[in-house]
Amino acid sequence: MGEIFVNGEARRVDGPLPLLRLLEEMEIGVRWVLVERNGEPVPRERYGETVLDPGDHLEIATPMGGG
Repeated sequence: MGEIFVNGEARRVDGPLPLLRLLEEMEIGVRWVLVERNGEPVPRERYGETVLDPGDHLEIATPMGGG
């Protein structure tokens, strides 16, 4: 068990967690999301194979509507 940090907030995990599963749990569609893991961008085509470990720091950005 441990924690990952998503946009500065701690999130408890039970072990290694696939990035794609985290995005699904957070109800974030992969089409318009940008993810940075430990300061490095994660290519969208690698979301399914990227496994998050306790202690990882993520920045997740999605577009916002407005005008």
